[in-house]
Formats: sequence, structure tokens, C-alpha cells
Amino acid sequence: MACNFLRGVALAVLCCSPVAPLLAADTYPARPIRLIVGLAPGGTQDLIARTASRQVAAQMGQNFVIDNRDGATGIIATDLVAKAAPDGYTLLHASSDFVINTLMHRNLPYDIYRDFAPVTIVVNGVGYLMLVHPAVAAQNVKEFVALAKKPGSRLSFGSGGIGNNLHLAGELFNMRAGMRLTHVPYKGGAPAVNALIAGEIQSLFVPPTPTVLQQLKTGRLRAVAFTGARRWALLPEVPTMVEGGIADFVYSGAWHGWLAPAKTPKEIIARLQAETQKAMQEPRVREPLIAAGYDPAGSSTAEFVRAIKSDALKTAELMRAAGIKQE
Repeated sequence: MACNFLRGVALAVLCCSPVAPLLAADTYPARPIRLIVGLAPGGTQDLIARTASRQVAAQMGQNFVIDNRDGATGIIATDLVAKAAPDGYTLLHASSDFVINTLMHRNLPYDIYRDFAPVTIVVNGVGYLMLVHPAVAAQNVKEFVALAKKPGSRLSFGSGGIGNNLHLAGELFNMRAGMRLTHVPYKGGAPAVNALIAGEIQSLFVPPTPTVLQQLKTGRLRAVAFTGARRWALLPEVPTMVEGGIADFVYSGAWHGWLAPAKTPKEIIARLQAETQKAMQEPRVREPLIAAGYDPAGSSTAEFVRAIKSDALKTAELMRAAGIKQE
């Protein structure tokens, strides 16, 4: 009994010592990891989270449980992770809305710089397609701008909500082309695509997802430009916005990344980053992500930190120029 008592005391001392986090990292993960996604199942964010986590789980020998917490453009999911235990078993799959929300809302229940430990950028967006309804009498960007500038023009563009990336891309288009398309926000990208198909709006900026590509093939939508720095490899016939005559218009779109609660042990962050970077080299992971319009990354933690700060500066500048005010 004395030996058992002494072993218990030694274990208690060890768990309270600086060595404990190192031992926890050595045995990590010892149970399934919860990956919280701030949108409903079936969307692009959910697809990326599931594709990446499936491979990382196989490498680490432990399941990832996807927990979809839709609502408030990801704020609900983000707050859950901010308040979770910093043990590596609760992670956030976030997109650029992680930064946009902090610029759009005054009183968030968390601080993106204080309450989170960035892990890695899983994928980077390569650009958005500018889509128009087939009834619009414009085959390219120049014709669309000319149509929009005609007296009495009522052309509009849709988005997945005020302040999100689709909205910001449309506002950048307004600024660079020197015109004023009416913005019509919807509750997500999918409803906005459906609205464009129905003719409720005339244009839309969206990622080149398989669903969108199918609509292009059937002729229900038409692509007139791509916002990336170069043409998208899977639609090489679609010119960039710059090629279409809109100078200084490059908008790569959203990154998607993983974040942990602040104070998560650095060894655990490093392990997750390394496993994600490795996963992004697997063809079975890369192919569906590239087909969805994203560039597999697995960036370093330092690169992710720099990307968040840079994104905040550029987005704040664009929001000011577009007159988008904080709520």
C-alpha cells in the first residue's frame, strides 16, 4: 500500500509539473478529435474539413469527429472552440470569415488574436468565377460593364451574406469598374447560386465548385471571368478579370484553416501541422480539393499567423472603401 501511495504522489507531482504537457503531447491523440465546422453539412467548408480530416485521422490512428455548428456566419462555432479546453481535442475549421467577422461585429464573445492558436492553412482559394444569368446580354466582362453603366440599368450581384468574401469580391468589382451594381445578400452561397439560376439576380462571384461547373455545362449559368491571378486550369477558356479589362483585380478568395484554443501545447500544434502538411501531399486528398477550386497547402503555423494579419488589413481597407460598416 505504501508503494502504491508513493506512486500516486509521484504521478500527481508529475502531472502538475512542466513535464506533463510534453507527456500529453507524446501520447496525443489518445481519443477522437472534435473538429467544429461553422456551416451546415454539404457545403464547401464541410467538404474541405471532411476530406482533410479523413486523411489526417488515418495518419494519426485516431478518428476526427466533424461537429457542424451552423449559425451566425461561424460565430457560434468559433466561440465554442475559444472556450474549449486547450488539450488538442477540440479544433476549429475556419475560413476567411474568421477574420471578416471580427471586422463586421463590435462585440464578439472572443478575440481572434488572444483566444486561438493557429495550426495550419489547409487550403488556399485560387479565385472566384464571375457568373451571369444566360439572359444577360453580355458575353464578357467589358460587355457586362458597358451594360451596367447604361442609364436605368438595374443589374445586381448576389452573395452569401453581407461582408462575406462573395460580397467583397462584388464590391471590389464595383470599385475597379467604376460602377454600382446593387448587392443582394442571401443566407449562404448555395441560395445565391439558386437565385442566379432563377434570374432573381444577374451576376455572382463564387468558387468554381463541381456543382457550379455542372450548371455551366447545362447552360443554366455562364462564366465570363475568373478572379485569380491566372486562368483556372480546369476552365482555361475563361479569362481572368485583368484579361477582361478590369485593371488591378485579383481576388483569390477564402483560405480554410485549423485553429486550436489558446494555450494548446506547442508540441500538439506542431504535430497537427505536420500531419496536415503530409496529408495535403496525398493524391486522393489533393484531387477533390483542386477540383473544388482550392490549392492544398498545409502551411506552417507562422505562415498562417501572417496570413490572418494580412487578411485583416486588406479586408478592413476594402470594407472601408465599399462603405461596409461594423455592426
